[in-house]
Amino acid sequence: MARLRKYSEVLSANLIEMGLGPGDKDLPNFNMADTKSPILLPISKRTYNKDTIRVWDFIHTFQNSLGIDEAPKLDAIQNAVNSLGKTSDKIESSLHIKLLNDIAITLCKPLASSIIKLLSSTIPKDSNLNISEEDVLPVNAYTWREVARVALLIDALKELGYSKQDQVHIIRGYRSNNINNPQGHGKMNNKRREDNYSIMLRQALQEDVDGYKRNKKFPVSETKVCLPVPCEPNCSPEDWRFFLHNINSLPTVAVGNIKTNAAKALEVLKNSPKVENKESLIAKIESIISGSKQNIKNEILKLLDEVEVEVYSKEVAGESTFVDIEAIEEEKKKRHQLSNHPKPLVQKKCRSEVGKTFCITLQEYEKAVDAREEYMIAAAQEKEEKEAKEQREKDGELDEDDDEDDDDDDDNDDDANQNGEKQKSEEEKKESNSSSEAQQAGSEELKIGKKTPYDDFCSDDPGSPDSIRRCLAVLRSLSVSAPGELFVYPVDPQAYPRYYESVLRPMCLQDVGRMLKRTDYSLIKPEKVVTNFGRDIRRIGMNVSCFNPPGSAIIATAEQMLRLFERLLFDWVLAPSSELPPLGGLDDDRCVEYHVSDEESLVLLCDRCEGKYNMSRLTPPLSQVPKGDWYCPRCLSGRSWPKLDPRIGKTVQKKLVDDKEILFTGTIRAVFFSSNGSFLYIVQYDDFDEETWSLADIDKALIAAGTPVPPIALQEAIAESLGYFHGRDCGLGSLVPNEVNPCLSAAAAQNMSSSSVFCDTIVSIASLTMNSEEMNAEEWMVLLNLLAVKTTLSEKVQELTTKLENEAAEMFVAGSKRCQERCDIESILPKINYDEVKSDNEMDEEDDTKEEVVETIRSGQKKATVTNIIMDDNLQPTENSGNEKNSSQIDVPVEDIVDKTIPDVKMIEVQAEPVQSSSNIVPITHSSSSNVSILAEATLSPEEAARRDRFLAIESKSFRTRTREEGLVMMSVQEQLQNTFASFEEENLLSLLHSVLPVKNAGFSAESCRSRDLVCDFCKLPDISLGTSLVRVPTKSEWLEIIPHAISGRNTCLFATCESEDDMEMGDLTPDISRSPHKYMGVTIRVGGELISESCSFKFDGLPQRGMLEFIPRNPINAQDEMHFRSSSNLPFLSGSLSAHECCAVFVHNARMEKIIQDYKEQQSSVVEQDCARACGRTLPLGFDKCGRSYWVFNSDKNSLFVHEKDSEALWYRYDDPKNIAKVIYTLGKGEPVEELKRLFPKATMSLLNEETIESLSVVQGEEPIRSGSDHAEDEGQETTSSMVIGDEDVIGDDDDEPYVEGEDVLVLSTPSPLLWSARIVAVSVHPATGKVNGYRVNYKGWSSRFDEWVNENRVVEATKHNLEVQEDRLEEFTQQKKMAVSPPSSLEELEAWNFVFLKKRARGADRPWPLRKATQIGLGASSEDKAIALLKASILTIEAALPQGSVDTSRQGNWNADCASCWRSRVEHAQGPGSLMECVILIEDSIVSTYLRTGVTALFSCMPRQQKAVNDATVSSVAMRIWLLDMGIKYDSDSTGQYRLSSSGSKNSLKRSRRPKVNDAW
Repeated sequence: MARLRKYSEVLSANLIEMGLGPGDKDLPNFNMADTKSPILLPISKRTYNKDTIRVWDFIHTFQNSLGIDEAPKLDAIQNAVNSLGKTSDKIESSLHIKLLNDIAITLCKPLASSIIKLLSSTIPKDSNLNISEEDVLPVNAYTWREVARVALLIDALKELGYSKQDQVHIIRGYRSNNINNPQGHGKMNNKRREDNYSIMLRQALQEDVDGYKRNKKFPVSETKVCLPVPCEPNCSPEDWRFFLHNINSLPTVAVGNIKTNAAKALEVLKNSPKVENKESLIAKIESIISGSKQNIKNEILKLLDEVEVEVYSKEVAGESTFVDIEAIEEEKKKRHQLSNHPKPLVQKKCRSEVGKTFCITLQEYEKAVDAREEYMIAAAQEKEEKEAKEQREKDGELDEDDDEDDDDDDDNDDDANQNGEKQKSEEEKKESNSSSEAQQAGSEELKIGKKTPYDDFCSDDPGSPDSIRRCLAVLRSLSVSAPGELFVYPVDPQAYPRYYESVLRPMCLQDVGRMLKRTDYSLIKPEKVVTNFGRDIRRIGMNVSCFNPPGSAIIATAEQMLRLFERLLFDWVLAPSSELPPLGGLDDDRCVEYHVSDEESLVLLCDRCEGKYNMSRLTPPLSQVPKGDWYCPRCLSGRSWPKLDPRIGKTVQKKLVDDKEILFTGTIRAVFFSSNGSFLYIVQYDDFDEETWSLADIDKALIAAGTPVPPIALQEAIAESLGYFHGRDCGLGSLVPNEVNPCLSAAAAQNMSSSSVFCDTIVSIASLTMNSEEMNAEEWMVLLNLLAVKTTLSEKVQELTTKLENEAAEMFVAGSKRCQERCDIESILPKINYDEVKSDNEMDEEDDTKEEVVETIRSGQKKATVTNIIMDDNLQPTENSGNEKNSSQIDVPVEDIVDKTIPDVKMIEVQAEPVQSSSNIVPITHSSSSNVSILAEATLSPEEAARRDRFLAIESKSFRTRTREEGLVMMSVQEQLQNTFASFEEENLLSLLHSVLPVKNAGFSAESCRSRDLVCDFCKLPDISLGTSLVRVPTKSEWLEIIPHAISGRNTCLFATCESEDDMEMGDLTPDISRSPHKYMGVTIRVGGELISESCSFKFDGLPQRGMLEFIPRNPINAQDEMHFRSSSNLPFLSGSLSAHECCAVFVHNARMEKIIQDYKEQQSSVVEQDCARACGRTLPLGFDKCGRSYWVFNSDKNSLFVHEKDSEALWYRYDDPKNIAKVIYTLGKGEPVEELKRLFPKATMSLLNEETIESLSVVQGEEPIRSGSDHAEDEGQETTSSMVIGDEDVIGDDDDEPYVEGEDVLVLSTPSPLLWSARIVAVSVHPATGKVNGYRVNYKGWSSRFDEWVNENRVVEATKHNLEVQEDRLEEFTQQKKMAVSPPSSLEELEAWNFVFLKKRARGADRPWPLRKATQIGLGASSEDKAIALLKASILTIEAALPQGSVDTSRQGNWNADCASCWRSRVEHAQGPGSLMECVILIEDSIVSTYLRTGVTALFSCMPRQQKAVNDATVSSVAMRIWLLDMGIKYDSDSTGQYRLSSSGSKNSLKRSRRPKVNDAW
């Protein structure tokens, strides 16, 4: 029995330790979402995005390492992200984009050094190009995108397994540093192309110079001056009336000039359409000119009076008239609003969300892999068939003679009849063959092009559309060309198996030709086929770079093939219809511009496009072959659709209808392509305002203007074609390198479909080629998060990270050591003491409150919940149910309980429910008497007597326990010896056994100690097996609820009795109780679901575990006896819903305490881990609630609580007010994160201790969100702010004055400018109904009469001294505003060159700097890219103007003579995009003498992309990077030898810079 008892104890303890005990599963699991009973948190005024919080936390954590003085706030970042693409306020939008740009700049600065370290790793050590730590890439608002793009591209290439050397070559283009190697020829060609690309640019510049010389007109630095006018003139200089108004300003005696202007007016009038009475006017002017009248001017002005219906022939009108001034003013206002209305400009190269086009799913990748496998099988079969065919042809030539001999023998064996039939069949066959040959000959005559070995897939098809036949001609020429022959047939799968592992979709020229041949053009439009034709050819060349390493000779061959293809495709298929050659002339063996004289002339081959040109027909003609490389005029000019579009340069008109039709005239300036291939045209108006028109609108306007052009058929193919150009200015091009393009590279596609990080990286690389305004919120946040992750690997951030991690590790070790120290249960569990939460005022009001509550309860309005825990067998709960609210819970009046047993009535939360029935159950009052006979001693004090009674009661309790156990042992022995007793007839042995057993009585009989049909819920054994009775044991949830009260010395179980049998029937208790007329019950009281206890620590004196081991037997009789004893002895008791042996119950209790201690240690370890992770920027969640929400606290803001909604990245709530945090804690109640929240937010915890605060923390669904003070301030500001109207109070006028008269001098207020103009009254308008003056016709002094206008009377003021002073003040203010508007951008002040522009000894000599305002002129609706390009133009022109004397060769034969410099500036001014601007930057780079460049920056230039790649991949950011590097590298303060001019101190580092001069008006 002892061993069995030991087994039961160990088993019970193990069940508790493993969490498998009965009733353990009744606890809620807060890690699992419970949608049935959601927790309603307080409504937060803001929601945040996960990525936004991550970026904000990173910046604040590493603020010092990133060099940030003041990190942005979370709300500011979230506002900026939310406003992208949603706000119409341009100023607000620009501020938000600026904030995101500033964050990106901060994250990119640590990346610059690591990029340079990688790119400089391939520079030869003996090249004398040393890069110091101070030589870093400039990171600013214009260059950070290039830094970010390169940094992310390095990560993508590293992910694909490229070596560092290959990464460098892919990023900056292959550079052959050493040509003496096994692949010498290929690298020599690469080296030659690198050196000669700048030569091609130089030739293009010289071509411009020669063109200007031929036209005898060079670009000069002219500046257009825009002057304000008093009003709009009533005719333009192109109008014939303009010359009549000129006559009005001439003196009468200037007869010659008058006749000259009249003759010009007559000439213009004859050519002017839509002029009323045109013939009559012509006759009158001719008669005036040929007449002999002396006053010709007066006759002309009379004619002008007739035409204008105004008075010009006299000084004043002489009589008043009526003019509807209000209608005139309204029309002027509408015209002004329309002319100044910002046009809806479509962003240039709009590529929003274009990065998503690179995303490829796993299903798409698997489908491509299957197609590739089929392609490999077909390629292998085709190769075998080709080899077999070649072998058969070879074998057929050897056996030809033997076949002829066999034929002769067969002929001799045939008879005559057979010969006759054979002859007849042969004749019929010849006839049919002759007819088919005739048809074939007819079709052959219709075919174009020469026969080639590849006619099976690229021969001409006369039945195909014209565009398809031209594509076949391009394919034939490409297949027979030297660079194209390598790509005719599929790659051999057996010889090059890795090729098919490297590319996603294999392609060859044969596949393209078969596609053209097999397409049914009745089902598919030829336009789509031509587009796919161009894409497939380009895929062939791009696949080569995905398979071969950088620098391979075959990559150069593929590039040459693509250049040849782009030339043929554009010239033969895509060029404007007027530029297309006829079908019969599609022969690449001919000259590009074919002429019959080309057959006998010397032909020159272009070294870039391989086009042929007749030397004698070039402009200028060439008499001999030029030395070195020669490039054709088309390559030099970059011939492409944007330069040949017949719509460019034409004039269009836009008609806006609003009561009257108003026309706006503009010129088509340029064309660009959207991401979907559609054409968009930029129309520039006379005021430089720009508007974007669609192709349909342009063609419609040109038809209306009478200048129609042929429609564009192949729009998508043209948009993707580069033509002769080399850059992204023409054609859409690729946004990512081929090696990481998931649409080309198989490795990239596989990573894209399996890795979200790689997918985000590629999308961000593509997004960085766009403008900041074009990026949406998702693209911004993905980019910033990637940059943050990349920044963590930088040296500075790594240093701080290491430091923080070391400190966190030390803190973790110390915290873990503290957690593992021995701790007891009392230090872990919270103390229950209701008095602690009461303030002094509450203590004073306790009695009053108690009386109010008692009175409320006694009146029957409210009730409390009382739980009966002493039940008989009929009422016992279900085994292992663990349910606290069982049938033993009843509702009883508490009028007596309140008075006698509840020490703290104020803590009772009474339910507002009337009592339906009453009961006579009353609690037993505690008495100091005892049922045990004790001899009292008068000498004992009351304290000693109470202590003695306590000791005797505990001893009696122990005796009773032993007696019960002995009774059960007797029953166990009796059952085991039952067979033995049956074998004896005598009863001596049985009587002997009874003589040694305990005395039988009602409370200690063996039957009263046993609980039949019950087993221990832990060891599953009955009571008799272990010889110990079953007792009531709490479940885990009940135990966890009681233990804090017991540790705090508080009693939770009270005694109650039933006085009558009716009461006993209500309790259904056994009535056979001999000791007491009462039926005992144990009750617990809950108020608001909370367990109520009384403070009585003396009850637990001398009892182990503070009364947690004072169990009540499960047997009802024994339980009643035990309850009676404990009630009379003032001993506590413990009950529960489970049954267990007393020994098992003890071990369960101990195991639960150990588990609490162990869980507490683990929890503290987790807390330490969270604190340490938070300290080093790696925040972990505090916990989860039952709805699945996670709770976070970040080191960046320790006073704010963040809540993340489950399965939602965008729903993050923030609570920064202690009251709101207290509301969250109160709402959660009990759960995993509550205790941690209380620890981290002590202010909120203190709010929970206040009863009034608790009442105010009740969460009501749908309550208004809490608003901060700033929100109230904003609302108040909105309410109190009134609109301000700028009036003309400074201009003094009097409405009561007499009206002005004709000939009087006045001042007229201009609209909309605030200027005052001096004028003279020439006519007065009087309203016929009122007889009052309603307006005046004025002539502005010093202005032509075509500016005369009718004005409202309110705009006319007297020319007093005060008003004349106001006129001068307004003019000065207006002038200052204009100067600020035309001054250079403030960003130029960041350039070093800005400090030297106006100093002496500049390379430009006496020439004035090129006017920046002219170069940077942009329209009102210009995009951010246009603005950035305008700034870059100003920057490079500033650098050129500041070049020191001797830095460039300005001699007559030098590369930077006056003509070349002037043409270069003109090219900068007219640059259309980043590609053309990059060419200008490269030109000036190569022109600067090396001695004027700093060594460190020269080394940085060697890390930049090579020239041709820089132009091909040019973006605004890459151009800015090159410009800022150039500015850093030039020695502006150097003499003619490139040496620094020393200052008086003799140190070259202490340069003397003159004060920056005042900005010239030309700038």
